[in-house]
Amino acid sequence: MSWRSGEPVPPSEAASWLVEVRRGPAGWLHGPWPAPERRTRRTLAICEVSRSALVVAASFLAGTERTTLGPGPGSGPTTQPVPAPEGPDLVLRPSGGGAVLVEPGGQVWVEVWLPTGDPLWSADVLATALPLGAAWAEALDRLGGPPLLVHDGRAEADALGRVVCFAGRGPGEVLVAQGPFGGRKVVGISQRRSAQGVRLQSMAPWCWQPVRVVSALRTGLAGVVRELPGLPGPEVADQLDVLGRRAVGLGDLGLALGPLPALTVAHAVAAALAAR
Repeated sequence: MSWRSGEPVPPSEAASWLVEVRRGPAGWLHGPWPAPERRTRRTLAICEVSRSALVVAASFLAGTERTTLGPGPGSGPTTQPVPAPEGPDLVLRPSGGGAVLVEPGGQVWVEVWLPTGDPLWSADVLATALPLGAAWAEALDRLGGPPLLVHDGRAEADALGRVVCFAGRGPGEVLVAQGPFGGRKVVGISQRRSAQGVRLQSMAPWCWQPVRVVSALRTGLAGVVRELPGLPGPEVADQLDVLGRRAVGLGDLGLALGPLPALTVAHAVAAALAAR
């Protein structure tokens, strides 16, 4: 498979995968996908965000007192402007997990749709996530990355992990196995399930900068909720060093990449998935 950013991608006939590139604001990228007529096919999307956004789980704000009008946590994804004009959008996603900061060119973002009954689909959340995590690990290994491992247990998140996605670990997520970055998370994965199938969202940052995530939390949520215990308070900011040791960016792994590094990584993940 090969493609250029922004252009449609032909399906992988051998593996029956539909592959496409999606580009737009994070709120739109978190909206309904794939199109209803494509939900009977395995589909993979490479997502390119057009502007910065802080993405938080809708459940993240459950039980808080909101100070702005707009859809509530049960209303699906929504994008809201933050008070500072230069700040990121705020996007609520239906899936769980901690907050993620997405920025143009700041990460490799790959999504997968598996219709119910597909050989890779499972009613078990763990079993569904493992093939995607294994594909990421295989892809990064082929690109010259360090030894990696796929987390094959349930979600593990302390107070920091419940606030910041890359501070915890969940099913199928990819970690560095050893060396100076041993134990650090590289790839995050979340799921949305319906009667039609499961949508898996996976992402790896190029550079892990927790101070930017904390800043976005403080800026983005300040105008949306009046009270959110422990977030984004001093407990998070005071543990920036701890957050810094929880994850690592792709740019620190010494990967052998070409002139289009994001597409090189995404292509390798797609190729590894196509073999399954």
